[in-house]
Amino acid sequence: FGNAYKLAALLTALVNALAPVAGSLTVVAPMLVADRIGFHTAVTVATLIGLIELVALGAYLARSSGASSFKYAVAMMCAGLAVIGLTLLLGG
Repeated sequence: FGNAYKLAALLTALVNALAPVAGSLTVVAPMLVADRIGFHTAVTVATLIGLIELVALGAYLARSSGASSFKYAVAMMCAGLAVIGLTLLLGG
């Protein structure tokens, strides 16, 4: 079983490393075409994608813990909006 545990640990580490990269790239992707769609449009699309990802993550976490998907989704979205608000408040 030693090799199986090593393989499982390697695959777990790989998934845990690549998941945030994939999530980040989907949010950054509109910025790659900002010259074609306009900077403000790219920022708006990136923000919406990020909020959608937070809602999906909240629903997934709720489902895996047996809690209310709607409550967790709203809580994650509110957390994202709070971070946006704080960033703007601090001059970001």
